[in-house]
Amino acid sequence: PVLSGNAQMRISNLATYADLIGRPIRGALRAEASGDLALNLTEFDVVAKGSGENLAFDSPLLDRIVAGHATFRIDAQRRDGRTTIRDAALDTPLLTASAAGQSRGDGQALTVSAVLRDLSVVAPQITGAATLDGTLVELEDGQWQLESQLKGPSGIAARVFSRIAPDGQTHQATGSAPLDFAEPYIGTRSVTGLAHFDLFFDSRTGLPGLSGTVWGDHAQIFAPKLDFAIADGSFRADIAGGRAFLEALGQVEGGGTIRATGPVALNAPFPARLELHLDKARLRDPTLFDTTLTGSIVMSGPLLDGCRIDGEVDLGPSVIRFPTSSL
Repeated sequence: PVLSGNAQMRISNLATYADLIGRPIRGALRAEASGDLALNLTEFDVVAKGSGENLAFDSPLLDRIVAGHATFRIDAQRRDGRTTIRDAALDTPLLTASAAGQSRGDGQALTVSAVLRDLSVVAPQITGAATLDGTLVELEDGQWQLESQLKGPSGIAARVFSRIAPDGQTHQATGSAPLDFAEPYIGTRSVTGLAHFDLFFDSRTGLPGLSGTVWGDHAQIFAPKLDFAIADGSFRADIAGGRAFLEALGQVEGGGTIRATGPVALNAPFPARLELHLDKARLRDPTLFDTTLTGSIVMSGPLLDGCRIDGEVDLGPSVIRFPTSSL
């Protein structure tokens, strides 16, 4: 059976329909639609538009993005297991998104684009707009495959291949991104190189729902205040349960190596237990000293809030310079 006609709705409290929808939902909704709709929802041909106020879906990230006044429109059809979007758009105070195309068929895909006006809702230390452009294809098993390119402030750029479960709650992503995106977190220090990732995310549980691996090599790190640089660094982080277990090795510019291992929590103030191993790592200040360091240090506790540092480090042959003005 197929329903045909026009409809208007005004719902002041969507929470009343949470059980019917099968997931938490809050806020208010106004909408109007016209077209044809199969009662089993397998086929439709509809044109709809509307607005929402303070929508929430019990997903912290999504709730921040759609908060406030949101408007939408869609002109779409589904026939024979294939979705055609003639026009679709969503606009909120933080997000503008659009889509058009066909979900299945040889050479067919939905073209999607989005602009997130302030990336700080995702990464608090990074401000500025981020863009996404990509294609979305419906697979035979009901999952959606997204291939996208992301660009953002601070030189952020990434290509991502992801699969999204039919309920929209779980996401799998593989891709790469430049390490420069970390610079807003590390003050005057700089880092370059490429990070690769293979991640799974369950948005219902926030950070504990993130798992997978991030790795990279040929990374370069420079700390100008210490005149310290790592010329060729490699790293791997295995992520699960809201923590990352880190293994990193770097060649110190000027000689020696530095290695770090241990767990770090993914939420501030980033409690950790990191073991640092130095092997003839050169440390110098052109006006004061030139030496090498060998030994082990353990950093335990919150990294942003006075962690404890224990260990023993031996100095190799050292040169100490006394400024002439001090004599």
